[in-house]
Amino acid sequence: MQAEFISSDDSRWKDLLKIADHDLYHLPEYLSLAARHEGGMPCAFWAETAESVFLVPLLKRVIPADLKSEYSLCDVFTPYGYPGPILNGNHSEKNIEDILQGFFSACRKNGVVSAFWRLHPLLPFPADPLQKLGTLVQHGNTVYIDLSHTPEQMWQETSNNHRRHIKRLREHGFVAVRNEWRYWQSFIDAYRENMDRVSADGFYFFSNRYFEDLRTTFGEKLDLWTVLSAEGDFAGSMLFTMENGIVQYHLGGTMTRYMNFSPNKLIIAEARLCFKKEGHRFLHLGGGLGGATDSLYTYKARFSPLSVPFYTFRAVVIADVYADLTQKRLGKMEAQDSGKMGFFPAYRIPS
Repeated sequence: MQAEFISSDDSRWKDLLKIADHDLYHLPEYLSLAARHEGGMPCAFWAETAESVFLVPLLKRVIPADLKSEYSLCDVFTPYGYPGPILNGNHSEKNIEDILQGFFSACRKNGVVSAFWRLHPLLPFPADPLQKLGTLVQHGNTVYIDLSHTPEQMWQETSNNHRRHIKRLREHGFVAVRNEWRYWQSFIDAYRENMDRVSADGFYFFSNRYFEDLRTTFGEKLDLWTVLSAEGDFAGSMLFTMENGIVQYHLGGTMTRYMNFSPNKLIIAEARLCFKKEGHRFLHLGGGLGGATDSLYTYKARFSPLSVPFYTFRAVVIADVYADLTQKRLGKMEAQDSGKMGFFPAYRIPS
């Protein structure tokens, strides 16, 4: 078996994407964008056996300087979104365990203390090998729409409450328009207004550069939908990504003065029909805040009864160093209970 970390410009990365089921989050361009805004160096762990090829996109970052580690070490993690592992070929438990052992070996050679992966809900990966070699954590469910369903089926799968709101929007003259990029800044403003309204974590207040990078990097893989009032006022917007038949709801927002109308319901009702006509397979709406079954999750679930679990995989690769770094961060007693805190890796808990 060949197993190693590769750079984002390695031809093997794109070669695998030509034959393996994947999403936009697996593109090397996405990792490069994420690195600019989340920090770290874009890379991937790549492995090839006689029967399969495996890849997981990652960001590699050095251990925090304030820990004053005597080691030259780093950790790896998957960025925002769902860039989980992809495997083309043999999905047997033995083959996957061999690949994961190759991952651990490559990590130790490169001084990687810990690894954190976000798995892709629509591209399931066998759980048993992951549970044997690390910790698999379920973070609630995410909602998706099966675009193979007929328009009538999708309408029937929409809750009565949502259908009433969609009809009311149409009766009041609201319209949904697609890829009218003159509303790009309005979309950004609405998104930030939403983040203010829900007191979101600072991570989600993306910079102007982030939005510029999105458009420059992905262009035609982005789909911007906007709702306008009968008077032509901007009411709300949603941004989707499209890759390999998978449409992902990425970001969106509603202007506060239009909240009572829930204008973005009209977007989902109409966008799903366009995505279906274009031959896409799924529209993934995501889950609740932090994986919770909250009002956001309920809002999405009223568009479709279909849901799948979202998991993260956490692995301590160099146990003694991990324990040492965690103790430096938290102190001896708290370090012993760090696994109960849910934050991983524990030595990155904000001080």
